[in-house]
Amino acid sequence: MTGARSNVEILQGFRATMGDDFGAYYASIYDDCIWLKEKWRQYRELFGTSAKRVELLNEAAPHFFSIVHDQMFEGVLMHLCRITDPKEMGGKQNLCLSGVVHFIQDAALRLEIEMLVSVATEKVDFARDWRNRQIAHRDKLLALEAASSGLAHASRLKVEEAIEAISRTVVRIHQHYICDTSLDLSGVSGDAQDLLRVLHDGVALARARSDRFAKGEPTEEDWSARDAI
Repeated sequence: MTGARSNVEILQGFRATMGDDFGAYYASIYDDCIWLKEKWRQYRELFGTSAKRVELLNEAAPHFFSIVHDQMFEGVLMHLCRITDPKEMGGKQNLCLSGVVHFIQDAALRLEIEMLVSVATEKVDFARDWRNRQIAHRDKLLALEAASSGLAHASRLKVEEAIEAISRTVVRIHQHYICDTSLDLSGVSGDAQDLLRVLHDGVALARARSDRFAKGEPTEEDWSARDAI
């Protein structure tokens, strides 16, 4: 998770402060929220920061990164749904944001968290429509373009509003029980920016190699590079 502490240390800290059951439950929600934010950060680094980065991805491997884009975006929509789903669906229990309310004894805080959860759940409604009719299931009428209405509008802004609503809920719980409110990973290596740097260098080398082939001046290394991977 965050800082220098391990997941086990953080879980132990939550249990010591909140009790075993609440601490274990909340640790999972806390971790889920951090990874939701991290998935979205990686998506934004690649596809939502600058046109120059998108151009680089398209030059490197347009078909591949088109698939990556869709999978990352839909993956975040699924994550939004999971964390805000009801506590029980189809007779099975879910570990979700609303389940935290059950553990809160302070009446005022409990009411506040219930309201925050309600707002977060509403903010995720658009993603739940995508999950139910497009991602997890394939709605027949929608697929055949016979539905009276299409999917709910899904945008980066809507995703960010939903993540912010979920984060506000987790931060409020954290403020009350833990005090620290950090919900971001730090010191992570091998992320999207590292990939972009490698792609930038690789595309530059590929351009130079193509130029040498076009001029009829390929090197021995240029020929071997074609079959290097």
